Amino acid sequence: MSEAFKPVKKAFIAGVIFATLEAGCAEIWPQSLDPNPTRFAVVLSVVGTGLLLGLAAAVLSRFSARHAAGVAMAFWAVIWGPHQAKLVGWHRVGWAPAVVLGSTAILAPGLALVIGTMCGATGTIFRNTGGAAGIRPWSRAATQDRDLPNILMVTVSGIGDDQSLLEHGRWGSESSLSPIKGWTHFGTAIAGAPWTLPSMHGIMSSMPVTAHGGGQATPGGHTRRVSEAIPFPYVLQQGGYTSAAFVSSPFLSVEQGFADGFDQWHHGSQGQEPILLLAIYNEVLARALGSESELTSTTGARLSRAAVQFIHGHTLGPKFAWVQLSAGPSTKADLAKLLAATPSWVVAISADRGGGYGGGDLSDASLQVPLAIYRPNTQGGVVDRPVAVSDLGHTLLAAAGLAGHAPGQNLMTLRRKPIAVGGVFSQPNLFAARALSGGYIRRKPGLKGPGVHQSDHTVRLLQASGYLE
Repeated sequence: MSEAFKPVKKAFIAGVIFATLEAGCAEIWPQSLDPNPTRFAVVLSVVGTGLLLGLAAAVLSRFSARHAAGVAMAFWAVIWGPHQAKLVGWHRVGWAPAVVLGSTAILAPGLALVIGTMCGATGTIFRNTGGAAGIRPWSRAATQDRDLPNILMVTVSGIGDDQSLLEHGRWGSESSLSPIKGWTHFGTAIAGAPWTLPSMHGIMSSMPVTAHGGGQATPGGHTRRVSEAIPFPYVLQQGGYTSAAFVSSPFLSVEQGFADGFDQWHHGSQGQEPILLLAIYNEVLARALGSESELTSTTGARLSRAAVQFIHGHTLGPKFAWVQLSAGPSTKADLAKLLAATPSWVVAISADRGGGYGGGDLSDASLQVPLAIYRPNTQGGVVDRPVAVSDLGHTLLAAAGLAGHAPGQNLMTLRRKPIAVGGVFSQPNLFAARALSGGYIRRKPGLKGPGVHQSDHTVRLLQASGYLE
């Protein structure tokens, strides 16, 4: 074998080992929100990585055959370093892998090859596994002697009063959402705010936006709810429930408190393409076509898949699952999968905001959203009177017999008070009350929660989504 070919062979073998470790670890320790690569894609990745590194070593061997293979790995580290850092969440790693490997290649080429090939496993080994990330109760009630229902809550961002999601008024015999099959539809459901953050704080706390204080603008971001606003999933946990959240919006972050009350926290951003060559291919293809990457466009499907796994999984007590999806072409299909997996569960489906983003006013056009609840073995129907979407949390607690003195009221009871709304993204001091007869009356701002510092990860997600410069 010629001296010039030896570094090519070393680099090829190093690339094959790197890609094999990468694929093997992804297979042994799969992440619930990651795409599932096919065997063909894995083989293509292994061979392709070896060929790319071999080609790089062939070029570099013209300058230094002794260091060519190690330097080829250093160049490869420029690509895999940020990728592995993204998988793990170490976003400040930067050029460190390439610098380390490049320096090692000069002093000890063999060690550089070993370090480089072993790095194929780092991303998967150090991944966030979706464990608990928020506050949980110290103790929970025993549930062995109580018949408590499993509960699923689905919220969808950005659909507004979209009748197609819940087939409003078109419930034929084939419809799985028909009132004759136990679904109660609310024709005039008013969200607490015209954008996701304050509206979801309202649903989680069962409080109007003037009382929970969350989602209001601060110089460094937005406020979270006040400490008195206990999220209803936390109350379910105290009652013996095992809870899991599957969310996609970058605003619904851990630091905002949305992970409080959940045993499992799965955010759509945790899902990454574990195979480096596939990640590169999909990113290049998306940029060339000017479209969303496959990873972004399939977030809802992967969240739904992970939620179904939780639904079918074993727990000691009853389950509560929250799935938050963004409106898109596959939303109805994702919802259908969830409903098929929960035939005997209490299910609530709503939107957290209207179709516009933040709106400049408070009106039915920006606040009215679809809302429906399924309760097994009960008669469904259509409710035309106005209801507050923020009462959804209280209603689900009532289904579990845990409402007690929780704020809000049951959606099945008659509302007698106007619905407090506010939290306009572009006008943070605009608040009002929606009269039951229609129309909005200007009100003074209420409580304002504490400001929070957004993590680097959340800032990156908001920037990628176009919410931040």
